[in-house]
Amino acid sequence: MSPDNGANPMRWDCRTQGCFNLKKRPKIERFADCLPGRIALTDVDGVTELCGNVLYLEWKSHQGLGDGQRILFERLTALCPATV
Repeated sequence: MSPDNGANPMRWDCRTQGCFNLKKRPKIERFADCLPGRIALTDVDGVTELCGNVLYLEWKSHQGLGDGQRILFERLTALCPATV
């Protein structure tokens, strides 16, 4: 893989550096008190832009998107040239 072709492998080695989720993951839940009701920040698994078009990647190991994330992506794709 080469950065010349857009390859962006994960550079964290959990075997030598510990659990990435515990040590490095942004703690977005700390913003819970900043937003009204049950609204919360979401993470995006991948995003890129090309010529004004946005591609969002999201994957789950469970039942799929929650209602909040589904609403976000539906509204986002209705408002701008975006694909999820």
